Amino acid sequence: MAKKVHFLGIAGSGASAAAAIAQAQGFEVTGCDLEPHNEFTNIFKSDQLSPGHASKHLENVDLLAVTPAIFSLDPNNPELLAAKEKNIPVLTWQQFLGEYLTQNKFVITVCGTHGKTTTTAMIAKILEEANLDPTVELGAIIPGWKANYRIGSGKYFVI
Repeated sequence: MAKKVHFLGIAGSGASAAAAIAQAQGFEVTGCDLEPHNEFTNIFKSDQLSPGHASKHLENVDLLAVTPAIFSLDPNNPELLAAKEKNIPVLTWQQFLGEYLTQNKFVITVCGTHGKTTTTAMIAKILEEANLDPTVELGAIIPGWKANYRIGSGKYFVI
């Protein structure tokens, strides 16, 4: 099992939530982005976040989780190329979330073009109010959680 995961594009709403949940589940997390410090990444210590993209970010990394846009917008990204050169597995953060973070959970997934975050938050709130303690990943900061994720110990994982 991958223990040290580096998130390329960690400042995004989805990748940051996946990284926070990974950290809560015991993964060692690092990440980078053009501007890695924002409202989504304030849970991480400053030494976990690196500005820009460089192959040196992959030292002692077991897995690289990337934002999907990297494949089309920056296919020659130095971290992506270094991961391939070093045989470090590369997954999108969504694949990482599905393969590593939702194990033994009942997953509730919301998809579509509009209203995903609102619907996900509503489902999460219902489960939370029912004392079912869900883990949640969504695209906006929820005022009551002060985060774009929720760490729960129940069987439900809402995405």
